[in-house]
Amino acid sequence: MKGDWLRKDDKIKGFEWRGGTERVTSGIHIWSKPFICKNKDGEKVAVLLMDTQGVFDNESTVKDNVSLFALTNLISSVQKFIYLIRDWGYPYDYSYGEDGGNRYIKKQLEINSNQHEELKELRKKLGKYFPNIGGCLLPHPGKAVVTKKAFDGKVKDMDDNFVENVKSFVVHLLSKEMLIAKRIHNKTLTGEDIVKYIKAYVDLLKKGEYPSPQTAFQATAEVGRGEAIKRAFEFYKDQMDEFLYSGEHISMNDFETYHKRCRIAARDKLKRTSKLLILEHECECVRNLDILIKEEYKKWRKILDEQIQNLVLQQKARRAAAAEEEANSSLSKLKSVGTGIGIGIGTAAITFFQINKYLKTKT
Repeated sequence: MKGDWLRKDDKIKGFEWRGGTERVTSGIHIWSKPFICKNKDGEKVAVLLMDTQGVFDNESTVKDNVSLFALTNLISSVQKFIYLIRDWGYPYDYSYGEDGGNRYIKKQLEINSNQHEELKELRKKLGKYFPNIGGCLLPHPGKAVVTKKAFDGKVKDMDDNFVENVKSFVVHLLSKEMLIAKRIHNKTLTGEDIVKYIKAYVDLLKKGEYPSPQTAFQATAEVGRGEAIKRAFEFYKDQMDEFLYSGEHISMNDFETYHKRCRIAARDKLKRTSKLLILEHECECVRNLDILIKEEYKKWRKILDEQIQNLVLQQKARRAAAAEEEANSSLSKLKSVGTGIGIGIGTAAITFFQINKYLKTKT
């Protein structure tokens, strides 16, 4: 991403924004169109822009805040916790931008003997769940931005120092090194996968279950198990497709032998899934995989039966055609011989008649 994306004559548009004491964003808003970018490896990734409501306001319950944080964390792919502090008034202690922000946050998260045990525990947990914590300090956006109720997003109304630091921060945030695809259980997720996980979380919330780490993990693990079964089943299908479309003659015995071999391989692939997902559910997962394989097997068995039946009919038809051709050939030869005999007999008859007539005349 280039650094010239925020120019003086630009007017910022996008998520709703307005000044005032009342909150604007409620829940989670996601921009309707993903931005397709390339990461450091040249792979295309979809970038979603998301805006969430503030936490711990005077309208949201603790459960609302936890749910919001759980969903935000689920959708986010960069598991880096960045404290973005605006209106920073002490640049002489910690400079604006990431350098000053990182040093400031590191200082604030230090654990020392004078702290209350609760504060120590909080810092330990933050370090455990977010091993990469940073910060960014931004100056005040300018008097025109915060005092005008009708501020319409014109860049020229913002302070230059604020604009330059925002540009620097966003360019870093969307750099190729930071474009990390979302992964769960060591699997890179597709857009379809993300939707499944979100649906699992939303279903959990609709049931009124408190989104504790345990229930959140259970919802994630359930989707993960479904994906593991799907991948194992796709493996079985790919192997069978390759075998059945090899162009070679396949007997029913060959088909049965290869099917059993592929089913065993698919089960092994499923069992190699993270034990955290399979734990206490291995038999159920294998059973569900076998159901899918059985249905696929029945479909291929029916197709192969039809192919074998058609092959038998074709062979019969070829044999019948060959027999008919041979019979026609023999008949043609017989007709050829019969005509010769007929002519010979006819000639002989005529000659005999003529001789007979001649004899009678002489008599």
